[in-house]
Amino acid sequence: MKIQATERPRLSLGTHRVSVEAVEHVAASEYQGVPYLNVRLENEEGYLEQRFYLSEAGQPILAGFIQALGLDPEQEHDTQDFVGKSLVLDVEEHTYTAPDNQQERTIKQGVHFRSEALSGAARTPVASS
Repeated sequence: MKIQATERPRLSLGTHRVSVEAVEHVAASEYQGVPYLNVRLENEEGYLEQRFYLSEAGQPILAGFIQALGLDPEQEHDTQDFVGKSLVLDVEEHTYTAPDNQQERTIKQGVHFRSEALSGAARTPVASS
């Protein structure tokens, strides 16, 4: 039996230039029932699935992401306006305790969103290990 994986790997830790490939609105998170946007970010090296919670606490993070895309965070946007836009971000690990079983989980997440113009990043990826 021959098997071929077609999914790219997750992005490595470090700085990457990525583009938004898809945005999905999810009505409720698993543990707290908070709605969020699930954004798929990709480059040649791999992908990252990033959640943006649509809570009051999540608004500054989402606003920073929208601004890094070159859009005005003060304006209303259709989430499909994000698709095809590029930005630079840092991929970091985040560890938390899962509320369902109290076990530690570690995820990769994007942080420090910035526009390509401001970052000066001209290559993809610009990862460091």
